[in-house]
Amino acid sequence: MEETFQRNYGGHIWAPEIHFINGKWYIYFSAGTSENKFAIRLYILECSAENPVSGQWVEKGQLKTGWESFTLDATSFEHNGTRYLVWAQSQSGINSNSNLYIAKMNGPLAITGNPVMITTPQYSWEKIGYSVNEGPAVIKKNGKIFLTYSASATDFNYCIGMLTASASSDLLNPASWSKSPNPVFKTNEANSQYGPGHNCFTTSQDGTVDIMIYHSRNYKNITGDPLYDPNRHMRAQRVFWNADGTPNFGVPAQDGVTVISTAEPTITPTIIPTNTPTQTPSITKSLNAEDINGDKVVNMADVIIIAGFFNQLSSQSNIKCDLNSDGVINMSDIIILAKKFNKIF
Repeated sequence: MEETFQRNYGGHIWAPEIHFINGKWYIYFSAGTSENKFAIRLYILECSAENPVSGQWVEKGQLKTGWESFTLDATSFEHNGTRYLVWAQSQSGINSNSNLYIAKMNGPLAITGNPVMITTPQYSWEKIGYSVNEGPAVIKKNGKIFLTYSASATDFNYCIGMLTASASSDLLNPASWSKSPNPVFKTNEANSQYGPGHNCFTTSQDGTVDIMIYHSRNYKNITGDPLYDPNRHMRAQRVFWNADGTPNFGVPAQDGVTVISTAEPTITPTIIPTNTPTQTPSITKSLNAEDINGDKVVNMADVIIIAGFFNQLSSQSNIKCDLNSDGVINMSDIIILAKKFNKIF
């Protein structure tokens, strides 16, 4: 793959995103110069080949946003026949490191019209270490447009927030976007996942399952500037949907747990003889998480309790069944329980 650069790029080349637009491949990325690695701006690569891995890539220059300042993390999406660009940028007179802006695009290489700011850091969780809104990503569903973004410094405080707009609204009107008051995805110490952020969205190959890609670390303490810690590894997990049509991202899953499936999990039903009295299982506190009903043994009674909440999102009433704390009761919880099956406490 040939790459032709017209500038002397420096040490910081960040946040590449690949898009297929009008029959060509485009990569939007952020870069500084060798003279000033923090003179970050947006740039574009283009590939006309069918295969972006073997095809030739050509630099198309800087993507101008209307003013020159720290600029990064561009993403593009189409809605109702119009293509939009969303990106992070600093602006004189606003006391933040970066805000999010949106503009219409005049093709894949340029914006048209005036950019509009749709969010600036305002909550305390967006301003820890640095005052940051960056890393936008868009998922459309249920008549709404959900725009996630990342906030705060890139240590364990890094997290994901969300804006929501009606699919029928004017996306260039800041009033069309409402901000969730709390992060929708954040550090989960129980699963040893710290600082999840800068996500994007895709689907399973059959298009039936929504998937979020993000990066996080599996340790909390960092020596030196977290920006230079290299261990924010890529992870993926399924996006679930609440009854009100909003996404439920759960919590970052622990390393080694599979949380993506192209079909709803199934469970073999337990047949209870008709002459056996039944009762609603009760959930009592246990010192061992797998002993859900607190009877001092892990057995089929615990499986039946989990089965009663199968495919439900975690809530106050079923939280003990969510053994891996991924936000949903599913087969992964039964697998965890099975490893201690018939164990007596």
